[in-house]
Amino acid sequence: MYLCQVNVSEIRYPVTDPRFLKFSAGARVINRKVALAQGYICGDQMYDDDTLFITRSVWQSPADLAAFVYSGTHQKFMAQAANWFKPTVEPSLALWYSDSPGLPCVEFCLQQLALLRREGEGDNLKAKQWLLSQVD
Repeated sequence: MYLCQVNVSEIRYPVTDPRFLKFSAGARVINRKVALAQGYICGDQMYDDDTLFITRSVWQSPADLAAFVYSGTHQKFMAQAANWFKPTVEPSLALWYSDSPGLPCVEFCLQQLALLRREGEGDNLKAKQWLLSQVD
């Protein structure tokens, strides 16, 4: 089984806005680091109409994802997320298990997030609080 994740954040500024450029530069650094992270299989990031930033990835285990998300560079960088992304009251991160190590399509990922928002966590569908519980 592989752990899939999708994280969707609403962007405060257009991606070409100078206020957003620090995020874009930092994201390139994070992308280089994630490619070397233990348990990382694949992933990508995309902008949707200058309003949403979508991250998808597949990992060997929850512990591998948690170790990357809550360690060093990524955690320090994302502590500044409020500068670039709007707050949300709905879950913005969905996690689920898959038999395939392939990256799920964006549409499927967004469906998983919508399902989490509508129905809450289930046996296979998890959210950020569950990921936090995986940190040693």
